[in-house]
Amino acid sequence: MQLGESYIEKNLSKELGNIKQETKLSPLEEGLLNKYDFSDERNQIDDFRDVYSEEKIVRDKDILLAAKGKARKEDELQSDVDSKKEKRRGKLFESLFFHSAEKNKWFGDDFELMPSCEYDDWINHVDFILEANDVNHETMRIGIDVTTSVNGSAIVSKINQVNAGQLNKVDYFQSSDGTINGKCLLPRVVVGISPETLSEFAEDVKWNRANESIVQIMILDEMKRQILEFFKLSIEANGKESNITIELRKINTFIDTLLEKKENLRPIDFDAKVNDITFSLLR
Repeated sequence: MQLGESYIEKNLSKELGNIKQETKLSPLEEGLLNKYDFSDERNQIDDFRDVYSEEKIVRDKDILLAAKGKARKEDELQSDVDSKKEKRRGKLFESLFFHSAEKNKWFGDDFELMPSCEYDDWINHVDFILEANDVNHETMRIGIDVTTSVNGSAIVSKINQVNAGQLNKVDYFQSSDGTINGKCLLPRVVVGISPETLSEFAEDVKWNRANESIVQIMILDEMKRQILEFFKLSIEANGKESNITIELRKINTFIDTLLEKKENLRPIDFDAKVNDITFSLLR
């Protein structure tokens, strides 16, 4: 059983048809993309030579190289530049999300948001790992995949990569407390905003208004919807007292608490703005 499958199939075309298709990045957006590039902060496969065998290191490097080569060939075969524009927008959202969440404490006072290793980005579809402490000071971890895609099949693919009762994995992860070095199992959510909302978000970042941006409410809402759905499905698949279900319950409570604290950022016309988000299909 997969998250929201029937709803997506029924409503995807209608929802995405209302999203404005943007042209290439503006000079402001290109400047912000360069300013907040975080590629140097990613873990590298070679950082884990004391964890994994040389055989796995070499194999995973080859897998990553092949995936990037395939994507490059697909770009070359594109008859238009829409796909390349979409990837640039995706990179911009990743950069602004990382910068703004860290600077403005989007996930509370006690959290770490870490970019994934390039392998986990390309192969395991996790852009960031969020570490945060719950009310009992126990650490929770969530994998986050961000997108600005207006490609219906791509969104369905992202959502359907998550199966009920199973956690996503990252292979090259170092936890902030040093307890995990290598493979980590965690729930994964996909969060997204439309190209139009991304442009508004870029303006907020430019004028240091990201701490008031409704994008953080949009993201938390999307995370809430997915985690709650995972929680319900995990109860069916694993039982109420399984480790996965208990972890999802804690994460759900954590997100609820954040949303309560940030409710003042939700404007009166929020529902209208939500319709402009790619993941309004999860409502």
